[in-house]
Amino acid sequence: MVDECTLDVRRGEAHPAGQVGGYTLVPMYWKSYALALSVPAIVCVASVAQAAGPATAFVKTKCETVTKLLAEKPSPEREKKLDAEFVGFLDYDGMAKAVLGEEAQKQSPTEVARFTATLKQLLQLSFKNRLTDLSSYQITYDAEVTEGSDVVVQTTARNGKDKKAIEFAIDYTVRKKGADWVVVDVAVDKASWVQGRKKDLARGFQKDGWGKTVKKLEDKLASEKAAAAKP
Repeated sequence: MVDECTLDVRRGEAHPAGQVGGYTLVPMYWKSYALALSVPAIVCVASVAQAAGPATAFVKTKCETVTKLLAEKPSPEREKKLDAEFVGFLDYDGMAKAVLGEEAQKQSPTEVARFTATLKQLLQLSFKNRLTDLSSYQITYDAEVTEGSDVVVQTTARNGKDKKAIEFAIDYTVRKKGADWVVVDVAVDKASWVQGRKKDLARGFQKDGWGKTVKKLEDKLASEKAAAAKP
C-alpha cells in the first residue's frame, strides 16, 4: 500500500497525512511507501567543514532560479524552462541507481529505464511542490562539508512569517559531473531521500515484486499529475 507521508517541520517528525491536528505540515520531498523519515541519519566519516564555495553557489543559484520560475504564471514555456533547470540540477540517473542498488542488476535495461523515467517525474513534481512550500521560508547557506568526492551543502530553513516555527535543516549532497555539479541526494534534518527511498522500495520489492511495485509508482505519478493539473 502506498501511504502519504508528511513532515512536521516544527517537531521534525513524520506523520501520515492529515492525522496531526493543530500543526502546519509540510510535505516531505517524495511521498512513497511508509514513513519516509524512519531512516538512519547520514554518518559523516572524515568530513571537513569549510566556508561556502562553488558547490554552495551552484545550489543557491539553481534553487533561486527554479523558485522564480515557479512564481510565474503556468505556461508551456515555463514548464520547458523548469525541465531544463531540473535536468541540470538533479542527477536523476544516479539517484535512481542509488535507490535501486542491487535490484538494478536483476532487471533488464528496459525495466530500469522505465523505473528511472517514473522516478524522474515524481521527483521533479515533488521538488516543485517543496520549493513552492518553502517560498515563505528564509534559507541560509551555512557551510560546505566534504565527504569523500561529494560536498554536502548545509542550509537552514526558517519560517519568515511564523517566528515560533522551529527551523529545520535541508542538506544537498552534490557531486562533480564533468565540469558541472549535480545534486545526488537531499536530506531534511539528516533524513536522506535516497536512503529512505531505497529502504521503502526494498520492502515493496520483497512484498509485491518488481512489476507491481513499479506499477504503484506509475499510478502515483498519474495521481500527482492530475492533482497538479487542477486549477
